[in-house]
Amino acid sequence: MSAEIVTRDLFAASSPTEITTAAAEVADQLADVVRQRKMTMRIGTREHILVEGWQTLGALTGVFAVGDGGVRTLEWPFEPPALTGEERELAEQGLRKDARKRDEQEKHQITRMRQHRAHELGASWGFAVAFNAVRSGEVIGWGEGSCTREEATWAGREDYALRGMAQTRGQSRTLAAPLKFIVKLSGYATTPAEEMDGVESPPPAAPEQPFGVMAHVQEVKLAIEALEHAWPQSQPRVFMRGLDQKLGQMLAGEGAPPLGGMPNAAVTALREWAWWVGQQVEQTGAEPERTEQHQGADAPQQGDAQSVADPTNE
Repeated sequence: MSAEIVTRDLFAASSPTEITTAAAEVADQLADVVRQRKMTMRIGTREHILVEGWQTLGALTGVFAVGDGGVRTLEWPFEPPALTGEERELAEQGLRKDARKRDEQEKHQITRMRQHRAHELGASWGFAVAFNAVRSGEVIGWGEGSCTREEATWAGREDYALRGMAQTRGQSRTLAAPLKFIVKLSGYATTPAEEMDGVESPPPAAPEQPFGVMAHVQEVKLAIEALEHAWPQSQPRVFMRGLDQKLGQMLAGEGAPPLGGMPNAAVTALREWAWWVGQQVEQTGAEPERTEQHQGADAPQQGDAQSVADPTNE
């Protein structure tokens, strides 16, 4: 279908003058809505429209982005190598800084570290999603959006976040195919905000967690394995069950059930501690003394937080 036919169909117009007039009217309406409802993002010197703005434009013209075959998973193009001690130290040094104050080398090592961790956990490299631009049941355009761990912003994020961004970009690009000229008339930049390199869209809303983001079950498993490797005589699974029960009590009071998950910050701290213990063992040649498990009233019962302490049962 030619651009002329698509444009005429959008506005039910029969002459260039009528098309221009109708398009300008929609552009003015769009400019008012996205400005009042804050559907734009300033990047550099230009204002770029967010996906909600593109969807609004689609509603004004009767054009909708319809999925074309679901989500396509992208395979890893390489296996990220583990960082050396020096590289790891540089990455952790960068993480302690404000993101705006990190130098390029620190940013690069942080991205590499996050990519390696994602690959280690079995996460996907990225996702691509295709859509058709449909009006009155007829396809008038198409577009595809993708999101991969090549981008520093997304290197260490969960799969669902990358999948969601691929869908968002796909919708924006699809709607832009037949409607970009209207955005130009409205005075805004024609590249969707989510497609701008280095720009992060707000992540999907998640239930509020009083102890922060909860760790994935694979993260818990790796922490347990790290503790068992560094300190064979320890009881990390028992400790995890006890900690899970204590967190539940801190949240809802004495006698409350276990939290049912492990905060990401706690799991990360345990892995780092296991690494430190392993370093001490290598340097001294002696394993740390074993601390007897407390068997008082607060001791976790068999089966408590089993899904947290025994992630292999998931």
